[in-house]
Amino acid sequence: MLEGLFQQIANQRPPKVPLSFTQKSPREQVQTRFYQPIPWVLPVRSEKNKTQNALILSDRDRLKLLDYLFAIGETDQAMILEVLEVCARNAQKRTWLLQWADRILPAPKFDIKDGRRY
Repeated sequence: MLEGLFQQIANQRPPKVPLSFTQKSPREQVQTRFYQPIPWVLPVRSEKNKTQNALILSDRDRLKLLDYLFAIGETDQAMILEVLEVCARNAQKRTWLLQWADRILPAPKFDIKDGRRY
């Protein structure tokens, strides 16, 4: 029984093994291509990326900042005006202070007129 199996194996051809990279034929030479250079163009600033109303402090934001200053006990009118002016001029500082005010101030209460319950 084993002799028949060995005979079958001996009569079979070995499977083809892919050639190693050292036995492969060299690649065809790549033809160099010449491209036309693209002329450099000055970048154009887009108006859509600019923040709209960056220098305007809305009434809602102004009230939130005043509530925050009242909550921390700030009573000096000169300091309050300075904070409002800085927030009106600088959008990053305004955003930072509004986020800080959201942490400090209690969440606003809201009234639901329908029959939902918590």
